[in-house]
Amino acid sequence: MKTDEINHKDKNENGQMEFSYLMNRFDSIICISIILSLLIFISACAPFSRFRDRTPIPEDSENNGRSIMKNIVPGPSTPLPFPIAFTTERDGNKEIYIKTTEEHHGINITNNDESDYGFKPFRDGGVFISQREGDHDIFYITFDDELKYENLTGSHATEKQMAVSQDYQQLLFTSNREGDDEIFLYSRDGFPPRNLTRNEASDAFPHLTPDGKNFLFESNRHGDWDIFLRPIDGGIAENITDNPA
Repeated sequence: MKTDEINHKDKNENGQMEFSYLMNRFDSIICISIILSLLIFISACAPFSRFRDRTPIPEDSENNGRSIMKNIVPGPSTPLPFPIAFTTERDGNKEIYIKTTEEHHGINITNNDESDYGFKPFRDGGVFISQREGDHDIFYITFDDELKYENLTGSHATEKQMAVSQDYQQLLFTSNREGDDEIFLYSRDGFPPRNLTRNEASDAFPHLTPDGKNFLFESNRHGDWDIFLRPIDGGIAENITDNPA
């Protein structure tokens, strides 16, 4: 009889130990599940955290968040004091906005009744195309104590399709100031922009090579549109596509 009582007691103790073990395992599983769920939630939310509004929206950039954003220009590697510039029509016409890490919607840096668009970093500031003086001209903007604008082209022609070198020192653009579309190099030495293509056909869409010594452009000088390569300092334009297509 005594032996049966001992065996029964041992069974109860074993059962209690097994139950405690299972409960500990269950608690551990619940803890691990909660931790994993939190990690998954944090990972899912992380990409959106940089879009949270940390400061009030500036007065000149209040809007409903609906806009057509074009020409987005990243600027971390440029001398500019902001990471992004973009063109938007949120104010009814094309304007250029900049966005820092503090602003949510951006700040209008052109704020003109005429269209401003196509911003590119250039030298100590940036360049953009504007119709504020009647024609399509290229303006230079600097960001010191106040915004300053300078018309770099000042012609009665249409300037468009800018290209800036990777060191932000050279500026090419397309202009019809001599009758047809040609590629020009802007000079800050007091001289007028220099015609680099000078051809009776149309030359457009310039693009500088990474070393800044050559440039690519499109031309129909051979009858159809091809891509040409030419040194900045002069020389023969080489047709690098040469195809009737």
